[in-house]
Amino acid sequence: MTFLAPPVAPDDAVAEALEPPSDQALVDRFREGDVGAFEELYRRHQGIVLRRLTRLCGNEAVAEELAQEAFLRAAQRIGAAGGELRFRAWVLRIGTNLGIDHLRALRRQPAQSIEEVVNLKPAAGTEIYADTEHDVERREDARFVAGVLRRLNPRHRRVLVLREIEGLDYRTIADRLGVSCSAVETLLFRARGRFREEYAKAMAA
Repeated sequence: MTFLAPPVAPDDAVAEALEPPSDQALVDRFREGDVGAFEELYRRHQGIVLRRLTRLCGNEAVAEELAQEAFLRAAQRIGAAGGELRFRAWVLRIGTNLGIDHLRALRRQPAQSIEEVVNLKPAAGTEIYADTEHDVERREDARFVAGVLRRLNPRHRRVLVLREIEGLDYRTIADRLGVSCSAVETLLFRARGRFREEYAKAMAA
């Protein structure tokens, strides 16, 4: 009769290797320079941050942008946080604060996008009639937004113009700027954030 040998329990090192790393382990690895560790943190927690911001802002597109910004800020600040870090709660707090700031900014500015207030120049050959009060207000808005755009650094200003005013897709913008599509996405998000900040400052001045 043949007897099967009882299963051998893996030693601690093997068992640890079979288990997914904790958030804290990933945080420590990222602090040591492992970019892939932060990508794993993003995959784990992006969904809950996005859901929180969608409920808060009521706009999924805005929530997606704010969620990206939350993780960008987390990556920038994670080294300064030091020690143990409850990453999920921390990044949720960053995202929630961004959402609240966004809602506050909306109360101080018109509900218009950049392309709505800037792209007002009539096509060549269009006959111009007497201005209505609405036309005058829209041109004033356009001048105001153009002034805000001039406050941005040239790279942020250019990517906003290419995307929001010229309406180019990410691949074309990437070719124009000589960067990757993912870099365009990050650059565009930061540019929009800076635009919102400068717009709010100008409105409060």
